[in-house]
Amino acid sequence: MSVSGNSPYDDAIHNVGYHKPQEAATQALMEEIRRGAREFITVVNNNTAYNRETQMAYRAIEDAVMYAIAGLARHEEESLANLRERGKL
Repeated sequence: MSVSGNSPYDDAIHNVGYHKPQEAATQALMEEIRRGAREFITVVNNNTAYNRETQMAYRAIEDAVMYAIAGLARHEEESLANLRERGKL
């Protein structure tokens, strides 16, 4: 069993589906993640010479954004509930 309690197959099927945000708060959070990533990419760009490692840093930021947004989209209700409990929304 996986963390969700479903089979790994069921999780994989769920993960490749489209998960349209149902609440405006989710869309706002996704944009905040993207904005932070753009800022960080700019910091990296302004403080390093372009080379293999810089390209890897860009890729790592892109991956982080993709996974953070996927987590919000795939688990929207739980994510928003958790943020509300913590007073973040």
